[in-house]
Amino acid sequence: MDKGFYTNKKIDLKIFDITKFNPTFFDEQIYAAAGCGCNLIALLTGINPYKIRKNNKNKDHYSDSFVIDYLKRFKFKVHKITQCGVSNNTSDFLLNTVKPYNIIICCQLVKKNECTWSCIWNGQFSIHNFSINKINPLEFINRPPQSCYLIVHPKWK
Repeated sequence: MDKGFYTNKKIDLKIFDITKFNPTFFDEQIYAAAGCGCNLIALLTGINPYKIRKNNKNKDHYSDSFVIDYLKRFKFKVHKITQCGVSNNTSDFLLNTVKPYNIIICCQLVKKNECTWSCIWNGQFSIHNFSINKINPLEFINRPPQSCYLIVHPKWK
């Protein structure tokens, strides 16, 4: 995860609080080959994963910029989480933090030069290629995050 830098500008993370989350699940057996990046976008937008894959010229790699730009086209607000950004509170450090009712998308290193995309919700579950798993406390040690983003959609408010 990027270190970022400290600034005087504070981001109010409350705009990323949600009251409901309505992901779209596709058959994980049929769509696993589409790739985790397009499956993440499909989960959040409801668009067929193979249609998304065509927009990425059938590449297996889904860069941060591709994923974020695609989500923004569908009215998602996106905020990159950095180390400095989440530790930039000087008074009440619990006041403006990432909470279980935030949706986080995460790109994690899974093996040499290969990352995977997943969606974290409720602070304890990860959705990867349409499969829901409880997050193991060692998840972010064994698969270090390369980038994480808070996301929200108007339909989730």
